[in-house]
Amino acid sequence: MQQLTMGNRGSIGIIVTVGVRDTTNNLYNDGLLFDSDKWSAYTESIMKGEAIDTNVMLDVPGEYTGFGILNGTLILWVLMRIKK
Repeated sequence: MQQLTMGNRGSIGIIVTVGVRDTTNNLYNDGLLFDSDKWSAYTESIMKGEAIDTNVMLDVPGEYTGFGILNGTLILWVLMRIKK
């Protein structure tokens, strides 16, 4: 498990979500967890000037047979919270 710290240095609040581009027979799609939940369910609000810590973990199933260097891409999407 790794701790990821995300901060907002902007002038408005933001919402962070996660995307994954997986080239490893779904190892990352199926096993990447943010705060113990599947990555696709992750959403977090960060107000201006604040920071949050999030735990990130890769849960590899016992039956997974891949080996070697396995690549994937983690995408952090940031949406601005604009008030009208």
